[in-house]
Amino acid sequence: MNSNLYLITGGVHGDESSGIKVVKHLKGHQLSGIDSILCNKKSIKKNIRFCETDLNRSFSVKLPASYEEVLATKLKKVVSKYQYVIDIHNTRARNTTCAIVVNKPTKWQLQMCRHFRFDRLVIMPPSGSLISQCKNGISLEIAENHKSRYSRSFLVKKIRNIHKPIIDKHDICLFEYAAYILKKTLMRKKMKLSDFKNFVFLSLYQKKHLGLLMNKEYCPIFTKKNNVTDGGFTLIQK
Repeated sequence: MNSNLYLITGGVHGDESSGIKVVKHLKGHQLSGIDSILCNKKSIKKNIRFCETDLNRSFSVKLPASYEEVLATKLKKVVSKYQYVIDIHNTRARNTTCAIVVNKPTKWQLQMCRHFRFDRLVIMPPSGSLISQCKNGISLEIAENHKSRYSRSFLVKKIRNIHKPIIDKHDICLFEYAAYILKKTLMRKKMKLSDFKNFVFLSLYQKKHLGLLMNKEYCPIFTKKNNVTDGGFTLIQK
């Protein structure tokens, strides 16, 4: 195990600036017990999400071939040396700021939610993500319209105090992955993507037409306005 307990990662996606700015700052201001790394330098330089395949879906590939899949095999060795990993991301989906884990939340993960002032924690499938490579990994997903709230200076200040986390007593709303809803599915059911809002619970009508359990609370995340691709949204349940 590395003598440094914490690893801060940024630039898993090369066009997501929050983590990149934080890591670049940390590189010039060494903190005790904390390391940092820019993950996909090639895509960062080009300011694109990835070069060949999504790096954050490449950590479980058995026969790596793409640039990102090969990179993931190298990053695995780095990540495995740390007890705690904090991966910083951005999303263009409005109001989708949340923390993400890929396991039943540990005490540390809940502490980090409160320390970084996130009030939503989503349990997602591992899906070959970076944080799936460690027991205590957490992803901070910051929506573009919330970047001023979670600025570089705010995040760095929190990281500086990470050994003695500031724990306020605000409630954390827990969600877990339910399904991925394609835009084509919505079209077949004569439903509009624009009628679904991030972290807004589905109506009875929407649940019925999607064939969901009526006694459960569901909401979408990562729904993007004017999405012209075949993409839909990730459906989570409370």
